[in-house]
Amino acid sequence: MKNFPHQINQIPKLVAALVIPRNLIDAGDGIVDDGIYGYALAREGIYTFRNRNRPIEEAIEQEQEKPLGNQGPRTCARDLRRLFSSLEFVDNIPEHGFELTQRGRTIIVAGPDTADETVRRAWKNALEDMLLPEGDEVSHPYAALIRLVRERPGIESLKLSLALEVENDSESEFQRILELADRDDWIESIERGGASLHQIRNAVKILPALARQIGDIEEREGHNYIPQENRLVVQDQRVRPEGERVFRLP
Repeated sequence: MKNFPHQINQIPKLVAALVIPRNLIDAGDGIVDDGIYGYALAREGIYTFRNRNRPIEEAIEQEQEKPLGNQGPRTCARDLRRLFSSLEFVDNIPEHGFELTQRGRTIIVAGPDTADETVRRAWKNALEDMLLPEGDEVSHPYAALIRLVRERPGIESLKLSLALEVENDSESEFQRILELADRDDWIESIERGGASLHQIRNAVKILPALARQIGDIEEREGHNYIPQENRLVVQDQRVRPEGERVFRLP
């Protein structure tokens, strides 16, 4: 199962998290390490400490006493950097940390209101274009997610993790995923491939939540459907050089 960042899944918070580097970059300050960005996230309330009952600066001071790899704000910053890079909101610059792309600035200008059609379209475009590489294989996980729901109406929420099990965009690969989705022992099959139940649960934290916020899917009692107004949309089919069909969203 492909690894995917799983820190924040609320579009208003993600927009706010993108504003922080915009402001730092526009002020001439780079985000050289995850500490600068992570603790800025904490001060803005985007990253929250568990059971915090003390002032934010005291909480940060205590957190910074931990080893670097165990500091929550740093982990959050690292995952957001990866997510924003995958969505093409930022370009990673080794000496500078990262820089906003035009798409990233468009997301900020559109704002956080997911009831706004402009916001929904901006996020939909970014999610549909998002590539997820692993080794020599590359997939479009959002396209796989939406097609899973379209072809298996009422699919259980946990099974949406299979969108990250897709290795590439070929039709034969997607049919393999559909066969997994139809099996009662699908979790055991994924675990035999090396994924843990913890990874499977993390795999449904971000993409399905974003899809629901922009209206591409809806969840009812733990089952997922394409909203009525989207059901008549026809998928675009593109052909790979070797002749296998690649299903992409319109």
